[in-house]
Order: sequence, then structure tokens, then C-alpha cells
Amino acid sequence: MRQVALDPYAEVDWASSVRCKANLHAHTTCSDGTLSPAEVIDAYAARGYDALAITDHDTFRNDSGTGAATWPWTAHGRDPERLGMLAVRGTEFTGDPVAASIPHLTSWCHDLWQPEDPFDARNEDLAWILGTLDARGAVSAWAHPTRGGELRVHDGDPRWFVERHRAFRHLRGFEVYSGTGRRSAADSSALYDAILTRLCRGGDDVPLLWANAADDSHHAEEIGFDYHVHLLVERSAAALRRSLERGAYLVVQDPQGGRLERHLDGGAGFWTAAPMVTHIAVSDASIRIDGERFARIEWIADGEVVHTGDQLPLATPGLGGYVRAVLHGDAGARTLTQPFTLTR
Repeated sequence: MRQVALDPYAEVDWASSVRCKANLHAHTTCSDGTLSPAEVIDAYAARGYDALAITDHDTFRNDSGTGAATWPWTAHGRDPERLGMLAVRGTEFTGDPVAASIPHLTSWCHDLWQPEDPFDARNEDLAWILGTLDARGAVSAWAHPTRGGELRVHDGDPRWFVERHRAFRHLRGFEVYSGTGRRSAADSSALYDAILTRLCRGGDDVPLLWANAADDSHHAEEIGFDYHVHLLVERSAAALRRSLERGAYLVVQDPQGGRLERHLDGGAGFWTAAPMVTHIAVSDASIRIDGERFARIEWIADGEVVHTGDQLPLATPGLGGYVRAVLHGDAGARTLTQPFTLTR
């Protein structure tokens, strides 16, 4: 029988944790979005979001010349403290968008690119970008990995991601769902499972690649579909960063998330119409999930559904090096746990 080697929720106090709804990939008129930074902030605040990263493309290129066109929010007339939100520094590295020279990469919690950096000469040098982000203490994630441009770079080969993940420890996230409200929506779950399968077969001490979901919003009608729910010890930027690093969060895809009522129930505080986990209990014999607003729970190992139900016996046939759960709700909404690694 397998045993749980790594539980990303081991430190979560389910009774007292602060639930933080976060979108960490959004665009404004500072790159190729149609809403101003203030309008984007207001739109997410109106839907009860607790954290937001504006990740305009290659931010240093904007007319401000400071490398911080969308930071801080106060430069755009919005105070995150007054809004009750956590503002997250972020950018999206895109290289040459026509040549699709590098896969897109979102990055947070570091000083944004500076004008003196040799980016114009090295904007297609992925190894240099990754190394510089590593040196600056970033937390990063692959953005919409299976859109056409990204596939031209890595061809959907999980080994490509595993190699870079082992080399750069700041690479912590992988957008499983991206832009569900967009025409170019990306579901990268199959590639994600292929990467996890290889990582968990490696036998070395490499942090897992956590599942992410983000709107990648460029227009008002693309807001509210894909997001995280972080389980924080306190409402702070430091706690959010720790959650991103350790995987103490859930991932939501809601095909009806553009409707305001999917985010607000008329009361105060956190709410979502998508399935929600209220408790996870790990024992020597099983993993059990308690939750709300779900019809069924599927357990996935090595890309295959190996069990259905709220409790997974660790003696279930077909378990490999990891298992993750998907809670299915109404209108196609689903909530993902992060993967649990298993002993062999």
C-alpha cells in the first residue's frame, strides 16, 4: 500500500485559514489589454477577489521607462489596502511574439525588469531570463503552455519542462487552465500530468510543479473564469508567496465565471459558486476530502482517473508517484487540489 510522502496542505488549519481568491495573470492598456489598470483592479474587486497580479507583457518596455508601468497600484489611483486586496507585483515574459521564440512565463514577487537590463538583446534567451529571475528571488509559472505559439517551442514534450524545473527552483507553477473566457482558452491538464509523472519517477529531491489557473484577461468579458483559492495563515503578501511556493492552494475553472453571481452571494467575505474544499484528512490508509457544492470527486494518477469518491484508499490499484483530486460542480465548474506525492 502506498503512503503519502508530501501533503501540500499539511500546514493548513482548515478551521481558521484565510481563504484568498486570486487571479495572477491579467493584462491592461499598458500592454495589449483594453481596460486601464484601474478598470482591471475594479473589475476583480467587484467580484470579491482578494489578490490580483497585473502581468502586462514585458513590462519594462512601456512608455514609463521605469520597468513598473502597472506598479504600484497607487500610480493608477487605486489603494489595495482600501480595497481590501493584496496587490502582487508581476509581469509576463513573451520574447518575440511573432516568432514565438520562448514559452510565455508569468513571474511574481520580485523587482520588475529594469531599463538597464540587456533585455532588448536577450529577450529570446530563456536560460538568461530564468537565471536572472532565480537570482532576483522570483516565483514563476508557465503560462498557457499548450497554446499554438508555446507548442512550437517545446512541442508538448514533458521532458522539456522537467529539465528546466530541475534547474530553476523558482519555477513553481503550471497553468492547467488559462483563459476559459477567451477564444484562445487552453486546457493543459494532459501535459501537466505527463510532467508530474516524470517528476515523481525521478527519485530526486525536486519540488513539485503546482497547478495554476488564470484568466489571462485582456477584455472585460474575460474576467472571473480561472483562479486560485489560497489557504493562508494570515492575509499578507508573505503568506501568499509561501502558499505559491508550497502549493497550499486550490485551483478553479468555472465556465460560467463571467457572471457576477458566481462570485458573490450577497454576504461579506469569500465566496464562490464553484466546488470548495473544506477539509482534507491524510492518514496511513487514505486521503479524504470534505467539501461543498460538488457532485463527485475524481482522483487522477499518471493522467488516469483511478478512483471516484470523497475518500481515496491508498491501496487503490493504479496509483503511481502522485495523485490529485478534481471536484466537479454545476455548470462544468471544477476545483483541483494540488498533487500529493506517494511512496512506492
